[in-house]
Amino acid sequence: MRFFFKTAGFLIGFLSICLFPSLIYPLNLWPLLTYESDNETKTIELLGPFVFWQKSEEGLEWGIRPLFSFKNDGYERLDILYPLGGVKKEEGLSEGYFFPFLNFEENRFFSLFTLYWGKSEEGEAYCGLFPLLGKIKDRFRRDEIDFVLWPLYTRVIDEGSTTYKILWPFFKLYKGKTEGVDIFPLWGHRVSERADKGFALWPFYVWQDEKFMEAHFSLRLYFPFYASFKTPKYESFFLFPPFLHHKRFKEGQERWELWPFLAFDDKEQKIFPLFRKKETPKEKSLWFLWPLYTYEYTEVSETKMQKERFMLIGVRKKETFDDEEKVDVFNLWPLFSISKENNKEEFLFPFLIPIKNEGFKRNLLPIFTLISCKSKGQKADFNILWGLFRFKKDPKISHWRIGFFIDRKFTPHTSRLRLLGGIISLRKEDDKVKLKLFDLF
Repeated sequence: MRFFFKTAGFLIGFLSICLFPSLIYPLNLWPLLTYESDNETKTIELLGPFVFWQKSEEGLEWGIRPLFSFKNDGYERLDILYPLGGVKKEEGLSEGYFFPFLNFEENRFFSLFTLYWGKSEEGEAYCGLFPLLGKIKDRFRRDEIDFVLWPLYTRVIDEGSTTYKILWPFFKLYKGKTEGVDIFPLWGHRVSERADKGFALWPFYVWQDEKFMEAHFSLRLYFPFYASFKTPKYESFFLFPPFLHHKRFKEGQERWELWPFLAFDDKEQKIFPLFRKKETPKEKSLWFLWPLYTYEYTEVSETKMQKERFMLIGVRKKETFDDEEKVDVFNLWPLFSISKENNKEEFLFPFLIPIKNEGFKRNLLPIFTLISCKSKGQKADFNILWGLFRFKKDPKISHWRIGFFIDRKFTPHTSRLRLLGGIISLRKEDDKVKLKLFDLF
């Protein structure tokens, strides 16, 4: 019980600091507790990188890594044991999951293990217990799905067509806008307004004729000897598909390919793994002794993107918009990552897990990072060993510390030196030096 009350008291004290950060001054009791504040950001860290609270112009973040974290910056996001679970609330609607047990969308869908219930976009209720019995509406890009003892029986309704599946994937019956029967792998044939598809002794003979607007597409596969694919722009022929491939364009160009080793046409030349070069008006790519070096360039509207790889462990990415550099990244796994994005620069060491999405950066990345350096404009933050050495500066203040042993702060008119968390403090202001004991705040 004593341990319980001590722990509860500790958490209550920490939460009090979190709820009323504006009532205290910067505090350095590293590694137990640090609190820092400037005009834009207030930060609390407890036990190094594991417990954190931060409030800035961008919003509020707090959590206990790697158990959970919360973020509110226009929408609310709660991660639980990232990436296993999460809850997101945006525009008044909540959705969340905890793999593999729970999944829900507020007022739309809820599932617990394989038991689920929900409502369609028109408000029609449905429920089920997979794989025994159930109905689903407006999910998985289908209007309606019914099943009994799946895969024994399933009915799928979508865009005016109904598909009955019995002992999937062996028997299918199509009704409505699409008509036909599949008896897999012996024979199958279905016809719709846009397409005529079928097979016999799949995959030995497969055909498909499809119409999209005024364009016609045709596929024939005689496995394993021959295949053809015809479109309005080109015709392709395969011998022993997919290995030997010949493509002839309507304009007269030709392409020869011995997959995956050789490819030749007016845009691409490839001898895998020695060399590859491909160039179009909007794209370029180059290999040399793959995977020793690869280069890719893509242009979409006013955005230009470049990516270079070295032995699959080194990556350099650049992105410009309207000829202005927006992104510049260099990662050398597992050593370090250097990135510059929209006037923000960042250095991380080591870079053990090459992931930088929002959830990973908030929940796990700080635990694996021993050295970090972040800057934006005239602001900089340098951190070694989760705050053992910390240096921060902005146009008005520069501040560095080594644990709670030494703490040095400079402003345009004052300076301060604190030892042992402030047990001894020297302040200089207007050429006057003051000695103070127990200057903890």
